[in-house]
Order: sequence, then C-alpha cells, then structure tokens
Amino acid sequence: MFEAARRDLAEHQVELIEIPQRIGPSRKNAADIKMSVDAVELGFERDYITTFVLCTGDSDFTPLVHKLRGLNRRVIGIGLRASTSPLLASACDEFLYYESLPGVELPQKREKRGKKEKAAAAVPPPPAPPSWPTLRRRSPRP
Repeated sequence: MFEAARRDLAEHQVELIEIPQRIGPSRKNAADIKMSVDAVELGFERDYITTFVLCTGDSDFTPLVHKLRGLNRRVIGIGLRASTSPLLASACDEFLYYESLPGVELPQKREKRGKKEKAAAAVPPPPAPPSWPTLRRRSPRP
C-alpha cells in the first residue's frame, strides 16, 4: 500500500523527502524545519508562486504563515478539525477542514462501547450537504 501511495505522489510531482539519519521527535522537527526553509526560500526566489497550501494543524507553522503572508503570498491551510490549532487557522488567509472537504471520509475510530452506545451508533446520521467549508477568508492585500 505504501509503495502504491508513493508512486501516485511521484506521478503528481510531489517530492518525497526522507530524513533517515534521525529518529523520534527530532526526525519530525527536522522535516518541519526543512519544509519551512524551503517555503520561505521559494517565497523569496519565485515571484510567480503566489499561493502556498499547508496541510497541517500544527501551531508550529504559524510563524511560517506569517512570514509567507509578509511576502505577499496567499496561504491556505488544511487540517483536521479536532487537532488544528486555532492560532494556525486564524493566521491563514483561508483554512479548510479536511474531513469537511467533498468526497473525504475519515475512518471511524474503534472504541469499546456499551450496548446502548452500540445501538445508538448503528443509526447513521443524515448526510451533510456538500460544501466548501472555510474558517475565515481575508480580503486580498492591496
């Protein structure tokens, strides 16, 4: 499954960067820092890149959003509602909640439930109408 996903991403020009020399939290931080440095570098060097999309809910990326917006770039964030920092969401020009995007269905968490909870869970909620949800939109900069 991983190889198929890797192949699909490569076919869509997504560059996968592995940082094998580190393990644990430092590995994640190294990847976050590399991504941030690359984004700021692109913001300075390539005027034709006007919009950045960050797929994260991590507040650690809020300074990156502020820097990109300071370079007159539009920033769209995408993250999970339950784990997105309000600081990050409000810093973006537009923020979309991943689970609310059309066609996205997240796998349900498996939890131990009592008999009453199982019976209530058996009745599915009515489907929500498709929409393009945003937390907030800002007007373009002059």
